Amino acid sequence: VINLPEDAIKEASTIFVKLYPGAFSQVVEGLDSILRMPNGCFEQTSSTTYPNILVLDYLKAIKKVNPELQMKAEGFINVGYQRLVTFEVKDGGGFSWFGDNPAHQILTAYGLLEFNDMAKVHEVDPNLISRTQNWLAGKMQKGGFWEEKNPGIAEGIINRQTGALRTTAYILWALAESGYKGEQVAAGVNYVKAHYDEAKDPYTLAVMLNLFSTLDPQGEFTAKVANDLIALAKDNGKTATWSSDTKTFTGAEQKGADLETTGLAAYGLVKWGRNTNFLNKVLTYLVQSKDSFGTWESTQGTVWAMKALLTASKGGSGSVAGTVSVRVNDREAATFEITPDNNDVMRQVDLKEFVRPGDNKISLRFSGEGSLLYQIVGRYYLPWSKVPALSPEFQPIALKVDYDKTRLAQDDTATVTVTVKNVTNKIAEMPLIDVGVPPGFEVIPDALVSAVENKRLSKFTVAARQVILYLKELAPGQELHFSWQVRAKYPIRAQSPLSKAYPYYNPEKVTTVAPTAFDVSGK
Repeated sequence: VINLPEDAIKEASTIFVKLYPGAFSQVVEGLDSILRMPNGCFEQTSSTTYPNILVLDYLKAIKKVNPELQMKAEGFINVGYQRLVTFEVKDGGGFSWFGDNPAHQILTAYGLLEFNDMAKVHEVDPNLISRTQNWLAGKMQKGGFWEEKNPGIAEGIINRQTGALRTTAYILWALAESGYKGEQVAAGVNYVKAHYDEAKDPYTLAVMLNLFSTLDPQGEFTAKVANDLIALAKDNGKTATWSSDTKTFTGAEQKGADLETTGLAAYGLVKWGRNTNFLNKVLTYLVQSKDSFGTWESTQGTVWAMKALLTASKGGSGSVAGTVSVRVNDREAATFEITPDNNDVMRQVDLKEFVRPGDNKISLRFSGEGSLLYQIVGRYYLPWSKVPALSPEFQPIALKVDYDKTRLAQDDTATVTVTVKNVTNKIAEMPLIDVGVPPGFEVIPDALVSAVENKRLSKFTVAARQVILYLKELAPGQELHFSWQVRAKYPIRAQSPLSKAYPYYNPEKVTTVAPTAFDVSGK
């Protein structure tokens, strides 16, 4: 039963039923959604490119490449690759969030993992991979460990208890999976094993499992890491997951950290190759945890969930065939025929014409062979007056968008002033401010260019319907103001898209601002 509020805007509510006959259909749904995510920094560009790499590698592995999909994926991969190399730090090597000094070791290690996978399906400069490997290896400290010394979001992985251990395990994993054979690997493994008892949380253990399942999937120490990780899982008999009380390297916490940790753990368990019953419960949890857009909240959560699901499914799509019928409020809404030839395709039915305010009863019936998963999503819109205010815990960034005028003539300009404030006592990491651009207006970015040059702003991008501002962090209580101009191109009465602000890796903590109406007269 799905409830649609009585005070939702009429004729704007709907319910979607999505059917997933196989793992590939789970992943393909999220491709378009992740490509729509903002991608201004290295990690974001990486993670919006990575899914296409994974899909193309999967299709080639099962010898089921669709020429149209292959061409589309290769196009996105090529564009992503060209953008990614621009983030390499020119003075000294490695990669950073926006390509400036200093480079960050963990972020560089994540990039190395991606470039290694990319090289399986797309031409990658081999010197880039070896150069990145050597840069990381050269950062090892005496004693056989790595540590981050630069402040900022890239050190979200660090805490006082397990900082060097997590960092060392993550970098070693990237070096090992990319085929690096230098002496640093053995030295680092000795350090990790010697400090293993410091690993108390599932995120650290998930990273370590990926390291050891790469180096020695059948080894006794790998089994110990896997079993210790499994012992920390929340297992209800049907699904299994982990809760992370520490931040991930991108600064994700709470739900975002849980999904990222579970995705990492699942990928490590797939490579380990044992206890498949438990692994299936983890994969089931991931499938059930997708958001309504087919992704797993953040870029990192999405990449590792996709990688785990696809790696686990390289044996094929499975045997699913039969008929599915969908009923809504005792009315037949749709029927689907699933065959071995089309069981990798996600099916979706929009039930808008069948739904009503209040409770809606949805029933699905499947007759045939195998089994399939499904998702039911309700979507509705409330009047702005009905949108509840949330506490700072759920809306950590206050946002205000003002225009000096909203009635103007064609070719006139208006000044936009955006105010953001961290209303919590914690650092807001990687804040993203998405400001709607009214239809029929063009953005004059000069002031934003100056803000980047003066290092008040890390980066900005301008699209047809939005201006996106990127910051590395907002200190507790910190308030920032940004202004720029927009020009009215022609007479129009319209309103801007809504604006929003949120920590990029915790997208559920979003603050939204209502659209602004404009009246532009002719000359």
